[in-house]
This record gives sequence, structure tokens and C-alpha cells, in this order.
Amino acid sequence: MMSLQQRNSKKLIALILACLLIGSTFAAAETVVIEVGGGGPENLKFVPQEVTANKGDTILWNFKGGNHNVFESSGKHSCEMKENPAFQSLTNPPTGNFTLEITAEKDTITYMCSVGSHCSAGMWGVIYVGGTEPPTFVKPTPSNKANKDNDNNASENEMNNTGKVAGIVIGSIFGFAMISAIGFLLVKRCRSKQRTVPTAEGIKRVVDNTDQATKDTHKAKLENV
Repeated sequence: MMSLQQRNSKKLIALILACLLIGSTFAAAETVVIEVGGGGPENLKFVPQEVTANKGDTILWNFKGGNHNVFESSGKHSCEMKENPAFQSLTNPPTGNFTLEITAEKDTITYMCSVGSHCSAGMWGVIYVGGTEPPTFVKPTPSNKANKDNDNNASENEMNNTGKVAGIVIGSIFGFAMISAIGFLLVKRCRSKQRTVPTAEGIKRVVDNTDQATKDTHKAKLENV
């Protein structure tokens, strides 16, 4: 016969297992956010247009502006409303959000905006549940976004570095040209001063030559007399 302690131990183990199961279920569930519109003809779209989800996840459509709704459609890329839709939202719900809980293991859920010609302008979406997405579908993961941001930052840094190097080279050439021009002007000025300023020896030579010329002239006059 099972003792009271053994029964309590089994109940405790069952309770722990149940808590772990419930915790793992809630931990695995995610909220997939889809932005709706934004106002203006260029914002007639759901972003992202195609997403993936699993059973237990919640799809949250966040209305960004404009007159839009979420209505289950009859198929992928279709702009025909389903006769008995499993879900549909109000146009511009007061809360600004509309949610749908995923209950199927596998499914492909399609939806559209039924306002005017919004769907034909591209306002439709697809939810792939439980791995039903086609092979060509690329999931928008945070790592992909981070890699894209890193690539953009690397390109921007490369452009900035190239601009800095070009600036340094141009500045160096301009500075060298200025220094060369100033040096040339200084040398030219010094040479000009050397040519125009008389020296004591030069003045003495000019005076001696003048005296000698005067003496020669006076002597020639005396001889002629």
C-alpha cells in the first residue's frame, strides 16, 4: 500500500511537469506584428506582406493610418472576400489593433483590405502556419536585418574614409603649392635687392673711374694747347 509521503511526491512531480509544459507552451508562443497602411496612396500595404507563425502564436495588425481593415480572402493574391470568413476587423478599429490567435497546426491564411480598390493596389497578405511557406520564401529575421544594417554601415564608413583620404591629399597638394609660391616670391625678392642695392666697393670703383676720366680729359686739353 502506497504511503502518504509517496502519494505527495507523485503529486508534486506531476505538478512540476504540468508547470514545465505550460511554461514551455507560453514561452514558445510569439506575437507577430504586421503594420497596416500609414495614410496616403503609397502606403496601401501590409508590412511584412508575408509572415510565418505556429500554433499558439498571435497575429497583431497595427493600424498606422488611413481607412483600412483586415478581411479573410479566398486565396493567395486574391482580392475576393471569403464567404464565411473566420476573421475580419472593423475599418480603423478604435484600439488601433486587431489580433488573431493561430489555432491550426498547419495552414495558409490569406487576407486583404476590403476598402475600395486597396487590395488591387497591393494590400493583401499571407500567413504561413506550421512550415507551409514555399521554398522561395525568406523569413524576415532580426539577424538578416542586423546584417543589412552592418553592410550599410560598412559602406557608409568606406565612403567616409575615402572622402577623408581625398581631403587629406587635396589639402596636402594645396599646402605644398602655397609654400612653393611663397618661397619663389621670397627668393625673387632677395635677388632683386641684391641687384639694385649698391655696395661700398662699387661706389669707390665708380668714383675712381670718374676721377680718372676727368684727369684724362684735362691732360688732353693741355696737350692740345
